[in-house]
Parts: sequence; C-alpha cells; structure tokens
Amino acid sequence: MEKIIKSRTVWTIALVAIMGAWQAISPFLDPSLFTVVNTVLLGVAGYFRINPKAGFSNE
Repeated sequence: MEKIIKSRTVWTIALVAIMGAWQAISPFLDPSLFTVVNTVLLGVAGYFRINPKAGFSNE
C-alpha cells in the first residue's frame, strides 16, 4: 500500500481527476476564486513536472 501511495502515477491520476472536476464546476463559481484555484492547480502540476522525484518514489 505504501508503494501505491508514493507512486507518481497515482498522484498524477488524482491531480487529473481533481482538475477535471474543477473545470466542470468552474462556470458556477466566482471568477476570482476560479483564477486562484486554477493558479494553484497549475502550480502543483508544474511542480510535479519540474521536480518529478521530489518527495515521491519513482519505482
């Protein structure tokens, strides 16, 4: 179980699911909130892309 939690693939799938859900509900939210959360999600995605091994096992 620990290996699954540390897997980049699992976290990537989770992030894609969160971003998909966010895009689905975003039309119903305040534009300023959309901008803030979108920036945070893109920052997290960029972090995993730039530092793929930071804090996670790549095994």
